[in-house]
Amino acid sequence: MVTVDSSYALESKAECPAPPSEASRSRLLQTGHGLSPGDTRERVVELYGKPNSAGPSTRGSRELDLLYYAFDWAGTHVPQVMEVYCDHATGRVVEITLAFPSL
Repeated sequence: MVTVDSSYALESKAECPAPPSEASRSRLLQTGHGLSPGDTRERVVELYGKPNSAGPSTRGSRELDLLYYAFDWAGTHVPQVMEVYCDHATGRVVEITLAFPSL
């Protein structure tokens, strides 16, 4: 499982010649179709279509909207599930999780 959220920050390691630029950091946090934390809910639907399911969710006291996509049609070599959490008030993506099905 891979989860990226809007609070994620890349830190450079001592052996790295320079920290990644803002542009390359943004690309590292994108899905294969270019979805990133901070994008709008509308962009999620534009890139991935209507979710298999959607509904309210919470993280602590934060109200979120969950968009759930199943990719079982794509084969076992790719993650089978994508969960996108958007802030309910702003409609902005705050977390993206890609996962294989659990056994």
